Amino acid sequence: MKLCAISKILIMRHYEPQAESRYDDNFRMITFSIISITIIFTLLFIIQTYYEEKNKIIRDLHSETDHIENIFLADLDYTATLMEYLATKIAAEHDNIKAINDIISDYRINLNILNVCGWVYFAWIDKDLYMTVNDVEGILKPPCDRSNSVHANIAKLRPSTMLYAPEYYSKTINNHVLPTIYGVEKNGKFLGAILTAFDTKRISSRLNAATKNN
Repeated sequence: MKLCAISKILIMRHYEPQAESRYDDNFRMITFSIISITIIFTLLFIIQTYYEEKNKIIRDLHSETDHIENIFLADLDYTATLMEYLATKIAAEHDNIKAINDIISDYRINLNILNVCGWVYFAWIDKDLYMTVNDVEGILKPPCDRSNSVHANIAKLRPSTMLYAPEYYSKTINNHVLPTIYGVEKNGKFLGAILTAFDTKRISSRLNAATKNN
């Protein structure tokens, strides 16, 4: 009997560490699984948040770009309409330099118009490609030879069309401008061209203000 009791005690003592070991292994496995799942879900959340924020930034940039583009295109459309209007008036007075100066000078002191669209000057180039009037200096004496101007020559070949030239530094206003020219014709005869220019700084400031208010 004593031997049986002792055997049972030894057997129990032998199995108790094994049971505790299995419990520890299971606990560690469960803990590891919970930590792993937590890390995975955290990473998934971070990735999802990153892509949501990235897509939001892209949508905002697209929206802002579209807004800026629409503003500038509206300015160009308004400029084209104004050029056509001036062309009609000048065509009726193309031989009268004083009348042309009066038409051009209507935009000399109108700061509200200048600030809205970013124009810096208007000028008239006659049929021989001499700039005879601008709204900064009035009637030019002597006139300025623009026969070497690429966009002036193109305007002569393609009248009644808005033409845009690359940015350049204007000595008239001592700043970089984006020139725009519109050839004027009457009964198929080239009469001259209206030249205007957008002040790059003024355009930039206006577009920045528009995006802030958007």
